[in-house]
Amino acid sequence: MEEAVRILSPGCCLEIVEVDFAVYQGNQEVQQVFDSILNHHFINLKPLTVIPSNLTLAAREMRSTGRISVLLPSAPQGPVAQVLPHEAILSTHYPPLSRYAAGSEPVVIVPVSTATARIALHSQAQALAASSYGLANAALDARKRDRTQSQGSSEGGGSVEARNRREKELSELMGSVESWTKELQDRAGMAQLITSQFGWEPAFDQQLFQQLSHNLPVLEDRLRNFGSERRKRDSLFGGQPDPELEFHHQQVELAKRECEHELKAVNRRLNGPETKEKEDEVLGSMDLEVFVAPAP
Repeated sequence: MEEAVRILSPGCCLEIVEVDFAVYQGNQEVQQVFDSILNHHFINLKPLTVIPSNLTLAAREMRSTGRISVLLPSAPQGPVAQVLPHEAILSTHYPPLSRYAAGSEPVVIVPVSTATARIALHSQAQALAASSYGLANAALDARKRDRTQSQGSSEGGGSVEARNRREKELSELMGSVESWTKELQDRAGMAQLITSQFGWEPAFDQQLFQQLSHNLPVLEDRLRNFGSERRKRDSLFGGQPDPELEFHHQQVELAKRECEHELKAVNRRLNGPETKEKEDEVLGSMDLEVFVAPAP
């Protein structure tokens, strides 16, 4: 930091943006994953509470915008507010950090557009999804250390059974993280945002939705036919199952479930998730703070 400020050209400045991200309605298991990792490594989930006092050591003339809070919508629908220009944030007079005390500055609710908040939510979800393996692996290490400390002896991690158990737990935790981040991405609704902002039609998803909507009743009709054939066979052979008929019945049932799952996923991408309860109007918040240090 000191070197970065020192080599600034006259009239230029160094700008740092830091973010606190909070989702109120998260997956409980995912929350436990984060808590176990952060507690073990003594990581502060709210860096904005500690960063200002440290920055003053590197740049005495550094100034801050104060806390800026952006509310994250839980669904793509909603009015679009005026975007606050970046220059409007930095042109306001703010006290230098040397007179700054964490928590003393009022929180500014910035009227960013719904589109901006949705992009922020989608970006954060992508970052979490990309870290699903690392998060799950670190959480398992934290759990193992906690068990070792409570039991007073190390666990046997070299056995095939222990490795298989870890792989199973790792897969389950990764699935929980990825499922939660997928939900966040659905709530961000980037497909609808791109369509409304640029007029680009999501042609692939639209065609896929039509195809799946056509395939689903066909599969349902085939299952009804299987039921009729099964009843006829039962009356003729006294309930003796036909292995080939049962195999094809299972295949069609599997195809129907996959079609329903994919149809819901495509519908969420095109139309966004359904939110019926009032408390779902705001999913969480993203607090950010901009720190600016001028050239000496």
